[in-house]
Amino acid sequence: MKEKLNIKVKGMFCTGCETRIKNALLSLEGISDVTASYNNGEVKVSYDKNLTSPKDIEDKITNLDYEIVKENEQKENNLTILCVLIILIALYVIFNHLGLLKIFNIFPTIDSTMSYGMIFVVGILTSVHCIAMCGGINLSQNIVSNKNGAKITISNLEYNFGRIISYTIVGGIVRSCRFCYHFKWYI
Repeated sequence: MKEKLNIKVKGMFCTGCETRIKNALLSLEGISDVTASYNNGEVKVSYDKNLTSPKDIEDKITNLDYEIVKENEQKENNLTILCVLIILIALYVIFNHLGLLKIFNIFPTIDSTMSYGMIFVVGILTSVHCIAMCGGINLSQNIVSNKNGAKITISNLEYNFGRIISYTIVGGIVRSCRFCYHFKWYI
């Protein structure tokens, strides 16, 4: 008798994980179809309950070093995220009310009076942000493109070309708004 089973799985990060789980489950007797999705974090299995059991299927997944997420664990995770979010919002409101957020105003702004050496130091510090944020985005773009069969170098060029164009457009808009404000040309 055919049964369907949806299992929430934690620890899948790529299509290789999907294939690994699918191949392992299809090696079990009684499994007729397996669909694994790392994006959704779930595995859907069609099986014959006379030949295998949900416990056997879950054991096969956990033996591959993936974690099965039970429904009550998922609800606990959602509750934890909600509590953290409420605490962060409350802290923001309290700090804002007490004026503690104004501490960030002590940092100098970059303007025409700043020396080239200081601008260089600021550039070095902001490059850490660029490596951390843009590097991760670039890596994720390459993984998606590589999965679809595109060459990584073409993906890099597309990503960086789009980034340069968008930064240039946004920078031009901001600069023109400052120029208009400086000469009292209000739009």
